[in-house]
Amino acid sequence: MKPMILDDIPFKPNLAYLYKHLHVPPRPAARQAFDALAARAAEKARPKALYGLAAIEEHGEDFIVVGKNLFQSRVLAVNVKSLHRVFPFVATCGMELVAWADGLSGMLERFYADALKLAALRTATRRLEKEIRQQFDTGRISQMCPGSLSDWPLDQQRPLFTLLGDTQGAIGVTLKSSMLMIPDKSESGFYFQNESGFASCQLCPVKDCPSRKAPFVEHLYEQKYLK
Repeated sequence: MKPMILDDIPFKPNLAYLYKHLHVPPRPAARQAFDALAARAAEKARPKALYGLAAIEEHGEDFIVVGKNLFQSRVLAVNVKSLHRVFPFVATCGMELVAWADGLSGMLERFYADALKLAALRTATRRLEKEIRQQFDTGRISQMCPGSLSDWPLDQQRPLFTLLGDTQGAIGVTLKSSMLMIPDKSESGFYFQNESGFASCQLCPVKDCPSRKAPFVEHLYEQKYLK
C-alpha cells in the first residue's frame, strides 16, 4: 500500500456555528475579538491527511487482516464482511495550528483555540472523505476509529500506524506509547463503503457527548453484531 498525502486543505472557520457552539457573547467587541482569533487560526492552519487503499486479506467473525496486520473488532468485521478493501487514514489539524495555539496565554483564547483546532481537523476529514468518494467511486462511506468503541480498543492504533508507515514524516502525526496521537486533534482509522450510514456513535450510550455524530440506537449491537 502506497499512502497518499492531502496537504493543500484550506481552513475557513464557520463563524456562525462556532458562535453558537462556543456561546460567544453577541456583544460586538466579543464577536470582533473572536473573529480576529479565528482569522489568525485560518492563516496558521495547515490541516492534513494521509490515507491509502488496502485489500482485506482475510475475514473472520471478529477480525480482519489488512496488509498482514490483524485488526480485532467484531463490529468492524461485520461492517466490512462483504467488502474487499478499506481505506486506512490519519487526519490532523496540523502542528502549525498547535504551535500557534500553544503560544496563547489567555484562558478564553486557549479555549477558543482548542475548538478551532477541532474545526480544522473536521475540515481535513471532510476533504478526505470527498477525495476517497471521488477517486475510488465508493458511494457512501463510513469510518471506524480505534478507541471509539470498547469493541475496537485504542491499542489497535499500533497495527494501523504500521500499515500507514511514516506518519510523522508525511503529515507530522506521532503515535505515543499511550496510543494517543500528537497533535491531539488528530483522527485515525478505516473508511469503508457503507450505504446504511453507520456511525460508531450508534453503539455508544454516553449522553451529552459533544462529539456525537449520530443518536444511540438501543439494541443495535445485539440485533446486527451478535447474529
